[in-house]
Amino acid sequence: MLINTILRGRKLYSEVSAVKKVISKEVSMASDNKLEDAINKVTAETLNKSVFAMDAAYKDCKIPLAENNEYILTDIDRYISSKINIIKTEATGKKPTSYKIKGKKSFALLIDLGNGRFKLTVKCGPAYGVKLLEYFKNIVEQSKFPYGVIWFTVSNEVKQPSLELIKQMIDISYEIAKIGY
Repeated sequence: MLINTILRGRKLYSEVSAVKKVISKEVSMASDNKLEDAINKVTAETLNKSVFAMDAAYKDCKIPLAENNEYILTDIDRYISSKINIIKTEATGKKPTSYKIKGKKSFALLIDLGNGRFKLTVKCGPAYGVKLLEYFKNIVEQSKFPYGVIWFTVSNEVKQPSLELIKQMIDISYEIAKIGY
């Protein structure tokens, strides 16, 4: 079901891109800002529909609660880097390591706080994120940077989250970024 929802989201995005190209081609010489605004609005609405469709599928998925704490920061980095077409920007000083899909948007920021502590900021649908906030107080929080309804931070500053939870959040963020959101 989840795969079908993701594929539906990608199909919607492809359809909007095709419509946008056709409309742009037909009025290539027109400099009407209203037309461009209308095209951008349709694109944004379609992207929102696909993200919310994906979010609906994820909000009912089982959240891993296992207390398997035998992992380190390099395990998280290795898992993120194993995704297809990843561009990794290494951290310097207190800046986070950033992960992007080639030609798309960022989907994860990883900050090494020292002494095995970390913060990982990823994209999640709002409903799934609220569910995480309810289940994992002191582990998951609304992100302060980058800020927005789809950015959430998981941290081991107070309590150690399971590696399964972290992987699930990374997977969701990766899928959202793949559709261009």
